[in-house]
Amino acid sequence: MSDTNHIPPRVADLSLSVFTVLARAEASVHGADSSDAVHFHEVGAIDSIADVIGTLLAMYKLGVDLGSPSTAPSVTCGPLPGGTGSVWTQHGRLPVPAFAAMKLLVGMPMCPGPGAGTGTVTGELVTPTGAALLRVLTGVEGITATAGEGETGSANAGTFPNFIPRVVGVGAGTKDFDKFPNVLRIILGDKILPGGRSGEQLSQLSLKAKISKWDTDTATHITANLDDMSPEHLAHATSFLLEKGALDVWTHPIVMKKGRASQSLHVLCQPPKRDEMLEYIFCHTSTLGVRVERDVERAILKRRFLKVKVDFGTSTDEVSVKVGSFASSDLSGGGDEIVSVKAEYDDCASLSVKHSLPVQHVARKAEQLAREKLGTT
Repeated sequence: MSDTNHIPPRVADLSLSVFTVLARAEASVHGADSSDAVHFHEVGAIDSIADVIGTLLAMYKLGVDLGSPSTAPSVTCGPLPGGTGSVWTQHGRLPVPAFAAMKLLVGMPMCPGPGAGTGTVTGELVTPTGAALLRVLTGVEGITATAGEGETGSANAGTFPNFIPRVVGVGAGTKDFDKFPNVLRIILGDKILPGGRSGEQLSQLSLKAKISKWDTDTATHITANLDDMSPEHLAHATSFLLEKGALDVWTHPIVMKKGRASQSLHVLCQPPKRDEMLEYIFCHTSTLGVRVERDVERAILKRRFLKVKVDFGTSTDEVSVKVGSFASSDLSGGGDEIVSVKAEYDDCASLSVKHSLPVQHVARKAEQLAREKLGTT
């Protein structure tokens, strides 16, 4: 069993799945009765173990959706190159893809490798370890394990995903080829969700079928329990986190061990800002550890700001009013259903001081004007 302080449970489960897939492939090509009778050679080396766990742990740290025991990870790959020539193994020289690798490529889309048709010998371009990782990460294994060998795998293999790229990483291997670079490219991006903020990039036909009354996205939820931090320092920390880009920050009272009255700090942020928020939390609070919940789904009303001019007798002042609404099923954007009308507090507080009026009085006047302007009175 892995130490969950270092290897998260989902990473450990996927790592075991990858090596189980490898063992089954080796058992098949060696004619063994079961995978328990298989002795790993190249793929059992420490570097292969580091490759598998390191790859999965890196994806986890990057916030990639690695799925659950009942769902496949959100990982896709293009067609895999076959390679040319041969490779040396513990069993001697074998054609590429080697026997175990070829078994693992069943159901995976393939293509001629670079240099095909030019006489260039590339050697092995897809290793058994790489093939096993991709089988598990793209969900092909769950399909082809119960399908015939002529059947293809999941739609996550061999296709470009419907997503918005956010960052691109390129890594070079140690082997040099004469006519093409030996590089691997990984693209990290966000799914395009129906009704989400990126929904404008979907086709009109798709929108008609899938439009939602509200936007949806995913966020990261970070929590920390604090039993030794003064209220004024905690107030500063919450304000600081909001200034640094947190979507929301809040606290609530809890009772911890030994009956200590404490506070639970909650921070909601966009996934790319997770590490930045973690650093701020560790630096600006007294916590020694936090809990991170990824892929928290948010449902968000359509929002816009409306400017209204409030007459106070001695002057007319402008107030911003936030309008929340359900998105219309009409693709033109007309006919939105108003759900909430809320005057901006800072504007109301400033005018409250200026005109010696209660804040709620200013807010009511601004909201009434906004409703009249929207035709919802």
